[in-house]
Amino acid sequence: NLPLSTRMIVNERNRGLCANKNFALGHITSEFVSSLSGDDVYEPQRLAHQLSRFRMLGPEVAVLFANARLITETGADRGAWYNGERPLAEGRVFDALMRSNFIRAPSAMVRCSAVEAVGGYDESLFAEDYDMWLRLADRFVFEYLDEIVVNNRITTLSMSRHPANAARMRECTARLKLKWLGRSAETDALISREA
Repeated sequence: NLPLSTRMIVNERNRGLCANKNFALGHITSEFVSSLSGDDVYEPQRLAHQLSRFRMLGPEVAVLFANARLITETGADRGAWYNGERPLAEGRVFDALMRSNFIRAPSAMVRCSAVEAVGGYDESLFAEDYDMWLRLADRFVFEYLDEIVVNNRITTLSMSRHPANAARMRECTARLKLKWLGRSAETDALISREA
């Protein structure tokens, strides 16, 4: 039984995903935030379970992420995101994230003060989550909750998978990784292989 308050914020024009996230964060008064795309579905106890766990963690933890059930456009179960084959890391995860964005964004709960500490979302980017994970992982700790908390719908027409956005997504990934050039020899090697 979580105390919930709802406030609907409507933009007069499409400002882009990153700008919308920053705008919404400017209206949040809670310690933690989770986001949900219109085609995904939370598990009933998702917020209560993650909030309970997050409150036991120290301020060095910026992100509490969990498992996700992948579902088709019609809701058919396609299995868990973390199924024993996908990389999974917790703690100081920057290097692991630089190799692969293994976190499903709708499964994450984030400490608002940590997002503020890294300067919010980069509004020059097409997509937001990977860049934010890297910037948070550079300064904070990530923890994993071994539980399916969200049904994450995989569609060919989502923003990140739509064929019309393929070039913008590749450019976005390249730009956000190039921000880290010069951080370490290992990071530079990863970036140069992908660039």
